[in-house]
Amino acid sequence: MNRICLIAVLLSTVLGFQGCSGQEGSASGGGQVAVAAEETPVEKFCSGCHQAPKPAAHKPSEWPGVVQRMQMHMAKIGKTLSDADRKAVIDALTQTQ
Repeated sequence: MNRICLIAVLLSTVLGFQGCSGQEGSASGGGQVAVAAEETPVEKFCSGCHQAPKPAAHKPSEWPGVVQRMQMHMAKIGKTLSDADRKAVIDALTQTQ
């Protein structure tokens, strides 16, 4: 039974991270993250690797550090976030609280 649980966890982890490395719609030229006009900044840049976070998940003062940490993860997979996009994500996460 433990073996089945371990396999299920491993599979869900591997399948869950495919959004980070998938080619379709994940990056445009220069390593920038591709965006769609109707998405919020949080949806545009966060949901490529995980579910878009809820603003209440952190205090407004914590979000800049969280976004910086996520940028480091993005860099590991060859993605970048411009200063303007970083500000838009932080603004979206802090202004809705």
